[in-house]
Amino acid sequence: MSPRCEACRREAAYSFSWCPEYGWRFTGACTIESEHYYVLLRDHGRGFLDSDAAREDWLEHLAEKTWFRRGDFARMLARFGAAQRRRLKGSSLR
Repeated sequence: MSPRCEACRREAAYSFSWCPEYGWRFTGACTIESEHYYVLLRDHGRGFLDSDAAREDWLEHLAEKTWFRRGDFARMLARFGAAQRRRLKGSSLR
C-alpha cells in the first residue's frame, strides 16, 4: 500500500513525479497536467519498486537527464520511505 500523494493528500501515490517548480514528489493522478517527468512505482516488472534491477535501470536512465539531481531524488525517496513506514504502522494498529 502506497502512502498518500504529496500534492493532494487524497489519493494513493503511484508515481514519482518531477516538475521544475516543485522538484520530485510521490504523487497520484492529480499531477498529470503539471509534471514534466514521472517514474511509475509499479509497472509489470519495470516500475521503480518492482525489483532491484528495475530500480538500477531507472537510476541509470535518470542519470542521463541533464536536469536530474540525485540528491533531490534521494530526499524524495527518504520522504516516501518515511511516509510508507507511517502508513504501514497505522494500518497495523487497526
